[in-house]
Formats: sequence, C-alpha cells, structure tokens
Amino acid sequence: GRHLPRDDTARVACVASALALPGVVGGYLIPAIRDVSPLTAFGVVAAGSAAVAWLAVPAERWLGVGPHAAAAGAAAKASRESSAGEPGQTGPWLTGPVVLVLVVAVLMALGMQLHTSVTAPALLGKLPGPPRAPLFWAGACLAAGVLACLPGRAGARGLAPAAGAIGVLAMALFLGVDDPWVSTLTHLLSGLAWGCVLTALFARLFELGRPARRLGAWVGALFAVLALATAARLTTVTLGWWGGLGAVPTGWVALACWALGA
Repeated sequence: GRHLPRDDTARVACVASALALPGVVGGYLIPAIRDVSPLTAFGVVAAGSAAVAWLAVPAERWLGVGPHAAAAGAAAKASRESSAGEPGQTGPWLTGPVVLVLVVAVLMALGMQLHTSVTAPALLGKLPGPPRAPLFWAGACLAAGVLACLPGRAGARGLAPAAGAIGVLAMALFLGVDDPWVSTLTHLLSGLAWGCVLTALFARLFELGRPARRLGAWVGALFAVLALATAARLTTVTLGWWGGLGAVPTGWVALACWALGA
C-alpha cells in the first residue's frame, strides 16, 4: 500500500479486476482438467501460490530502488502530511463508515457467492454451447478495467449506488425471465455490477484508511469478510441447504442479499 499514490482508484480497480480474472480462467479451465485427475486442480493452485510468493520479493525490491522508490517516498510523505492527528497517531480500530462498508461487503459477497456457485451454474448449465457461467467474472473484469481508466475517485464511488441497483434488477430478470439470451445478458450485467461495487468498496476503505493510518487493517478486514462469505457458501452447500431448496429459490436469497447491500 505504501507504493500507491494518494489517488488509489485506478490501482484498486486493477486489484478488483485481478480478483475476478481467476473466475473467468477457472470457469473454462476446470471443465477441461476435471476429468484428468483431482490432483490437477490442486497442482495449479499450488503453482500459482508459489509464483506469487516468489514474485512478491523481487517486485518489492524493484519498487524500493531507483525512481520507483522516489515516487513511493513522495506518495508516503504526502499521505502523512494529509493525515489527521499528530505524527504516529492512529485512529480507532473501527468507525461507523468502515463497519457500514464491511456489512455491505458481506451481504453482497454472499449474494454473489450463491448466484455464481449455485444458481447460475444450475440454470446456465442446461443451455447448449460453451459454458456461460464465467461471463459473470468476465463482466466484473471488464467493469473494473473501465474504472481503472476513469479519472479520480469519483469514477468508482459515483457508479457504486447505480451498479448495486442494476445488479439487483439484472438478477431479478435472470430469475424471472425464461429466455437463454436474457439469462446470458443479465448474468453478464450482474458481473459488471459486481466489478463496480467491489472496486468502490476497496476505494472507500483506502480513502478512509489513509487519514486514520488503519489502511492495512481495514483492507485486511474487507478481504476477511469476502473470505467469510466464501466459507459460508461452502459450508451451507456441503450441508445440502441449497440443494434441497433448489436453484431458483436460492437465487432469490442471493437477490435479497444484494438488495439489502445495495
């Protein structure tokens, strides 16, 4: 985080796009390797984790030398000078706006998990042709990529409320209209909405965290609630809750989570 300039929106949008990209790749890669060996998927994950670990060290060193170090030092100095309070002073561990961001995140992330992992595969899997479920993640990558090109923080924050409402409408049409093209387009539109919302959540926490000097803690908390939503989905699927309920009713539960979050 110390290598980021004061206006973080473009970099945060790139992070959101990177979080969505594995959904696109995995959606098309998993069917290809699923029948080879169950160990293949674990091998891919292990190789990816090792690559990240090995690349992080030289990347940190690269950012710590030459002109990159000067830019990082200037950004850190500007951040310290604009921070509230005396030097070394930090804000409270949690504030009302941060709690609100985290509550919105867990609601919308849970809705996203149920939609992408339970409802969409069941409904879109019946359609002929290539897999369509990864289109959600393609939309999220596209939305975050566009936000990375918009100037200033207003790009992400201005689109977030509208994106939440559009996502709710898209999921309602996905569940209510029995047409393959409508299902495909609304699924893609839901992904676009998620990309906007995810970028806005990160951008908001960066905006709140820098003055309070709680940036790492609050961004870490956001990753924690995203992981919590994933764990909740995995647990409930393993217990058979959604299988007994059915794909469409589960989709309405996901829609309710999104509506509350929006």
